[in-house]
Amino acid sequence: MPINKLSAKSLDLDVPDKPLIFVVEGRYQNWIKPIILLECINKDYDAVCLDGPATRTECSLGERITSWDSSQILLHLANKYDVEKSWSGSTVAEQLEIGNWLTFETASLGPTAKYWVWYSIRKPEEKNPKAEAKMLADLRVQYGILDKHLSQPGQTFIGLKDRPTIADIAIYPFADDPTMARMGISKDDFPALREWSEKFSQIPGVMKAYMEMDSRKEDGCVGGVFWSAYVPCPNENATNNFSTEVHYESLRATLQQIDTIHILVERYPDDLQLATTSKEVWQAFQSGKIASLIGVEGLHQIANSASALRNFHRLGVRYITLTHDSNNLYADSTNAAASHHGGLSEKGVEMIKEMNRIGMIVDLSHTSVQAQKDALSIAKAPLIFSHSSCSSITWHPRNSPDDVLNMLKINGGVFMVSFLRKLTDANNPTLSRVADHIQYVGEKIGYEHVGIGSDFDGVMQTPLGLEDVSKFPFLIAELLMRGISEPSIKGIVGLNVLRVLDEVQNVSEMMKEKGVEMLHDWIEPIWDEQVREEVKRVRGVVE
Repeated sequence: MPINKLSAKSLDLDVPDKPLIFVVEGRYQNWIKPIILLECINKDYDAVCLDGPATRTECSLGERITSWDSSQILLHLANKYDVEKSWSGSTVAEQLEIGNWLTFETASLGPTAKYWVWYSIRKPEEKNPKAEAKMLADLRVQYGILDKHLSQPGQTFIGLKDRPTIADIAIYPFADDPTMARMGISKDDFPALREWSEKFSQIPGVMKAYMEMDSRKEDGCVGGVFWSAYVPCPNENATNNFSTEVHYESLRATLQQIDTIHILVERYPDDLQLATTSKEVWQAFQSGKIASLIGVEGLHQIANSASALRNFHRLGVRYITLTHDSNNLYADSTNAAASHHGGLSEKGVEMIKEMNRIGMIVDLSHTSVQAQKDALSIAKAPLIFSHSSCSSITWHPRNSPDDVLNMLKINGGVFMVSFLRKLTDANNPTLSRVADHIQYVGEKIGYEHVGIGSDFDGVMQTPLGLEDVSKFPFLIAELLMRGISEPSIKGIVGLNVLRVLDEVQNVSEMMKEKGVEMLHDWIEPIWDEQVREEVKRVRGVVE
């Protein structure tokens, strides 16, 4: 069901007997709950995004019944529309158990998580380190309670053992990957909770609710996207432990996310089309579909394996960021407390060569400035910054200085300007300031080296005027009003990235024609010396 943007004045409250969800932008944890339930039970509904100051979910439940408490909304919807009572409980015992966990969310997990988000992300000027630490400690206790509960034999879901209920719906938005990642809480510490989250996220109704395939994509004229398979870093900064074993879970989770992207594309063939080349992007665009490319946000996700890198490429991944928020075996991150390699490591040099050889775009966002310079000086193919901004406009460790931009021009790469508020301008995060970054890069190194890297899935709040993809035309209008030519804007919105995609593939083909050797993994032998000797004895091998 598309989410329509309406003002309170334009909303017709004479609704038929079907739910009407009032959506508040930027606070999805509550309003997505009734949408998940309604999608799971295949119940028609309306959802509108109001232009108002409200910060609560509100739901008109038909018959002029209105509620703004998400648990009460879930209970009413399930009782009214779920005939088999599968989601709310078919017996008194089931209903009581589900009610216990609804109370856990309403009185404990939900408020703690919401207050942490409010004071740590949405209102950083009100941030209180002691209060934030206390809330995070409380959240760990609450996640621990869930993990212990889910660790019981046969406890597949939260409310009931054998099937999902509204209790799972109520808790999931506060235990999904984006929320816990922003808190810096690793699901590795809560394995049963992680397993439940992964299982629940694969339910078709849940996937459909989160996908938000609504009118905003048409309003924004979206023709192609990079779906990011992002997995948080292990705690490498604290230990400088880059061992392969530490990264196995990252590799597993990445494969699951890549699989989820493929599932989404397969499930919505009228809207999405997987693309790995510029030709496939154009084919999708001409068919009226969204070209769906895949990226991976950190080499920690390959678990130190060139074989994994190549298999990611075979699965459709076309860019990988060298680092995310921690140093890794290959390069230093700009977000790390201290440099470990002084830029790229020797392994990093080898990995960039292998990425060039197989046709994988190297992404330098999140890397240290020295790592950026090292990579730009050795790469055989154009590189990208998938979501960064300019130090000369707004200083931030994640932003890049002019000398890096100059090297990118020589390299032939593309600098994709981010919508992160802190990178745009923490004091004045607006569409106009995003345009300032785009214009600065274009005038500094040429508009053929500029792109858009919104990072909508990686931010809690966007710049004013760029709340979602439907606002892209306003950004384009701003660039046109500044006198930027139409050919330049065509490059900014996509052609520049397609050029890089082609050139990276061309370099790959040339390197393979020249016989450049692939980067091999060390594969541990299965047989030890004792087994080898026994095999020789049995087979009568004489040396």
